[in-house]
Order: sequence, then structure tokens, then C-alpha cells
Amino acid sequence: LLFNDDVVIGLAQPDAADPVYFANADADELLFVAQGGGVLRTMLGDLRFEQDDYVVVPKGLFHRFLPDAAPQRWLSIQAADVHLPRQWRNEVGQLRMDAPYSHRDFRRPTFVGPLDEGIRALVVKRGGAFHGFACERSPLDVVGWDGTVYPFAFPIERFQARVGLVHLPPDWHGTFAARGALVCSFVPRPVDFHPEAIPCPYPHSSVDCDELLFYCRGNFTSRRGVGPGSISHHPAGVPHGPHPGAYEASLGSRATSELAVMLDTIRPLAATPAALEVEDPGYQDSFIAGP
Repeated sequence: LLFNDDVVIGLAQPDAADPVYFANADADELLFVAQGGGVLRTMLGDLRFEQDDYVVVPKGLFHRFLPDAAPQRWLSIQAADVHLPRQWRNEVGQLRMDAPYSHRDFRRPTFVGPLDEGIRALVVKRGGAFHGFACERSPLDVVGWDGTVYPFAFPIERFQARVGLVHLPPDWHGTFAARGALVCSFVPRPVDFHPEAIPCPYPHSSVDCDELLFYCRGNFTSRRGVGPGSISHHPAGVPHGPHPGAYEASLGSRATSELAVMLDTIRPLAATPAALEVEDPGYQDSFIAGP
């Protein structure tokens, strides 16, 4: 849907298991499972994932997805150097005590030993091109592994959101970082609690980054005309904020039930023809107050 030199953003709705093993040698892959679930299978083992999980697949790792029979909807982000934001880690890389998650919240694969599924086809993405080849044995012909780089899953609702007297900036919701990008998680939480606080966020222009929001579910106090599966893209420098009436509606609120994923990118995002085909041409008019 959208891309720049650092990230590629898309949506996936798989209805069958991958017939080949695939490795992205250009970037790490970060998925958010808005609907569905399944298994990520690699030579390091099986990683079970469910709805509302983030799934991180390291660059260059051969893998295939085995989705459940239920309907699927995944947000896909390809980015270089996906990692946990440095603001949540100490000088040696450990998660700080005040980080919004702990190592216990992350799930790693369960090793299953040598496995032959009859699959010999491999596909590698490098330089934006796809290269296919076949191997003599199963890519899962492995008796063990050792290392510190492996796929993992993280449930978004395990993210411990920060709350302030007044509105906090988005980087307090930072969950993953990458080269030129920050992924934030907006989860159900109490809202600003100063006696005179207005829970709705204020208008802004984000002059240094593009902002993409993927709406999962819940009540989005600052928006109207969006629902589960909606995506908004506000380019850098374009003023945007709550829709008319949102401020008044937020007064007296004590909590928000919103669940959304936000991606901020330093480089401008370009839209693909697929994105333009599904663009809502009247979105900008939704900020005009009605009669």
C-alpha cells in the first residue's frame, strides 16, 4: 500500500499455508495480526500466534506461515533493523524496570527437531527481486540451534500503556523501532486525569514524519468515519487532529477502549496503485463540521 526507502507497508489476508519457504534478505518483517492466527514455521521451530499478536521475523530467516482456517487480516511492515526502542533499554541492552513490557511477555519458537514436509522450494527476496531455487533436503533438516536472533510474538494488550496528567506524546507508546520508523501501540487505558484535562489529543502537523494509523477496534475518541481495518495516512506537515465534536465528546471520559497500531516514518511514504484504488476520496471532508 505504502512504501519508502526504509519501510514497505501492506495488508495480507492469507487463506492457505505458504507452499514454499521464504526468506526476506532485504528487511526484517513485522506483522500485526488484527484477525486470525496460525503458526510461523522455521528451522528454529514453530511459533504459535493469535489475534492481536505482533510477530517479528528476522531478516534472512527461511519461514512459511500456516494460517488457521478462520478469516485472516494482517498488517505487514517490512523494515530494516526492527528492535525494541532504546528508550526502554539500559546501556547493555536489557529492558529497564520502567519499560512497558518485560521479557516474560515475548514468546519464542518451540523447537520440533528435523521435519520433512516434502517441500524443497525456497524463495529469497533480495534487492526487491525474488529468486527461487530448490534444495536436496528439507529446509527443516536441523537437529538444534543456538543464537540470539529468532522470531518472536508479542501480544499488543501486554503493552503497559503510560498515562499522564495531560496528554503524552506518541513516543511514549513506542513498541518497536526500525531504521527511519517507530511503531506505537494504542491500547485500552485510562485517559488524562488532570481536573482540567481534555482527553482528546490536540491538532498537530508532525512536520518531521509521516503518520500511518491502523485501526483495530474500540472507540476512537478523536476520529469518526473509521472502523476496524481502516487505515489513515497523514503526510508530514499536513495539519490534522480530532474531528469536529470530538473534544466535547471526550469531556468526562475516564478511559478509552481504542486498539490501534501507529507507524511514524522519517522519510515520506509513497502510495501504490493498490492503495489509490481503495482510497476514500472524501476523507479530508470528514474534518468539516456538520450542520
